[in-house]
Amino acid sequence: MATLRNIYVIGAQSTGKTTLVNALATHFEQHPESMRSAESQPKLIKEVARGVLQRHSYKADDIVSSKSRALELQRLILEAQCEAEKAASKQWYISDRSGLDPLVYARLFVGWDETSVLIQEQSWQYLEEMMRSGLVIVCESGGEWLIDDGVRLMPQDRDAWLQMHITFCGTLDGFGIQYHVLPAALRDLNGRVEFVLTRWRNLLQNILSPKEDQVTARQQPSMLQAMRVHGTVHTTISRSITPHLRMSSNTDNPSMLHGHAAYVAGAAKEAIGTYVSSDPSWKEAAAETKDGAVAEMRAAKEQSQDQPGKNETVGKVEEKLGGAVGCEGMVGEGKERQ
Repeated sequence: MATLRNIYVIGAQSTGKTTLVNALATHFEQHPESMRSAESQPKLIKEVARGVLQRHSYKADDIVSSKSRALELQRLILEAQCEAEKAASKQWYISDRSGLDPLVYARLFVGWDETSVLIQEQSWQYLEEMMRSGLVIVCESGGEWLIDDGVRLMPQDRDAWLQMHITFCGTLDGFGIQYHVLPAALRDLNGRVEFVLTRWRNLLQNILSPKEDQVTARQQPSMLQAMRVHGTVHTTISRSITPHLRMSSNTDNPSMLHGHAAYVAGAAKEAIGTYVSSDPSWKEAAAETKDGAVAEMRAAKEQSQDQPGKNETVGKVEEKLGGAVGCEGMVGEGKERQ
């Protein structure tokens, strides 16, 4: 495997991913001294989903019109991403999207039960390991890039856009894969490139210090690998949510968004454990994460009762995210807020 760490740029639609990937490729081409040798130019893995859509005559709307076609599409994208990364494995690479993307889309538009079939695919097992050893950058929703290009599936509104971002973060947390969120507020392209390069250099120097209760790819093996080898769970699962969402981590100073992200992470852990392990402690840990998330959201709701404007906005987000994670209680309470 290449010694230079791969870079994955992922996230919701229209968050500047491809622009950033191209800018990173240009940087390494113009500044070979930033790598260990002039011959170590990165391979560029372009978004594979577009090619899959064209080769198999899919349309973006198929994701929402047919669950069976949506799931098959995500399986094809997963396989295409795996093929692309294996083809580039003799050198290091920068990838526009990742193997996690089809899992997130399947989760949102098909359901966790069906998504768990993808988790067991050998393609995902390979891609998960590659992501653990690389640098994962999640581009945050909320910028000025929400433009319909006629190919990709667009979110219904900005709330759905935020829902997609939180599902990415929660799913990464569910797998215990370390990542960094590139803030939408950082709009300058040079600044965004430097944001990635700084973290990439730290990873190369092996001095990246994870936050408390987080785990890195070097510290934690694949969750599936750990369970299959040992027959139970012997790994520490990250319980933290990305810092920009973490306004709080308890009911003393609650955050609705952090609570939702934690719930998504708990749901991801629960689904993974259900399909690859019979150990009841796995479900118990996932349930604990979800219960804590619900408690935090309830506390946040109580604090917002005397703020009508804020209450309505949070209600819309709560309704949409509740539908995404399959929590009818969230949906109902979100409607009541509006």
